[in-house]
Amino acid sequence: MEAPQRRHGTKPTRARHRNEYQRHAQKRYRKVRSGERQQLRQLVVDLEAAKATAVAAASGRKNRPPWSTGMLSWADIALALQDAAQVSRSDAWELQVQVVNQARLGRAMWTYATNLLAARHVSLPRSPPARREGLDWITTQLYHNADAVVAGLGFPATGELFFDIQVAEERDGGHTVTIRHQREVDESWGSVTARYHTFFIASNGFGYDAVETLHDDNDDENDSSVVRSDKVYYFLNLDYCVEWTCV
Repeated sequence: MEAPQRRHGTKPTRARHRNEYQRHAQKRYRKVRSGERQQLRQLVVDLEAAKATAVAAASGRKNRPPWSTGMLSWADIALALQDAAQVSRSDAWELQVQVVNQARLGRAMWTYATNLLAARHVSLPRSPPARREGLDWITTQLYHNADAVVAGLGFPATGELFFDIQVAEERDGGHTVTIRHQREVDESWGSVTARYHTFFIASNGFGYDAVETLHDDNDDENDSSVVRSDKVYYFLNLDYCVEWTCV
């Protein structure tokens, strides 16, 4: 059985896109900061001019009331306060850019994740060393996705004893059996793993024929290694649903 080809971008392509995104982000950052510096320089010029005007007016009016000496006009005050409004507008624009970039990144990651092949869509090869490598890869995937998968299985949040069997009829006339079992045991991780391995593999816990073959017109798919490949996945699936969620 030939495994479907994985379709996703190459590492150089992803690196190039990431570098391009960082360059654009740095360019936007420099542009915003340059605008802020220019506004501050202009504000210094305006304040110095306002101060000179106020000093000249005060020196020309010696009889002015004491409380009005050196006071800035409301127009000058408004001119000074408009800088805060400009900074707020710049921050709002920068936040909008970040929202757009995050949305674009989310869509890209969703497309990438939906195109990944799951363990159930991959058959282990016939070569023993390659089978071991494949088994290690599948086990690693199960480990890192344990929390997400368990969250969708509907197990009780508490550690109470739970057992459930559901049988669903498929369109092709077959049936899908979903078994959920949760319980707490006071044993080591290695001991529990060994016992489940003995039950599902050595003793054939659910009673499947060890030499069961697939009924198909293609003789290559009836090879025992392919059947064992399916059974290895079946063991991993049950092992995952029981060990990672129930112990």
